Amino acid sequence: MSIDDLNEIYFEIGVSKLHNIGLIAIRSIPKNTLLFKIEEFYPIFITFKELKKRKIPMSVINMIKKKCAHDKDIIEITNDLFDKYSTRWVNYMNHSYNPNLYFKNNCYYSRKNIKKGEELTLNYKEDNYCVNCVDFKVKS
Repeated sequence: MSIDDLNEIYFEIGVSKLHNIGLIAIRSIPKNTLLFKIEEFYPIFITFKELKKRKIPMSVINMIKKKCAHDKDIIEITNDLFDKYSTRWVNYMNHSYNPNLYFKNNCYYSRKNIKKGEELTLNYKEDNYCVNCVDFKVKS
């Protein structure tokens, strides 16, 4: 990262009106701006039964359930889960049926002009996210 890369920062983790924590724009974001890219995505699919068999503590299982896509039987653990130099922004994006981001070719872009203070959101169903995850909730 160089000092010039600071010009590409548009958001931070903040308080969400939708689901406690989310990504909040810290300045205006023009339509079709590349916000971040997911790289080197090598997931491991493992059952909760196998994690318990390997004596993984429930506190650890509960933590990774908050960070990784899963259903009631299987969890998808990505290779960057414990990389202290990687920020997995996608884990802080909340669902909206009127999203302001879209996902294409492992990249997240602004779907429209986004104002400072607005939360960055995706439509989980549209962008092929796991809506059966235990932590998936849509507030009405």
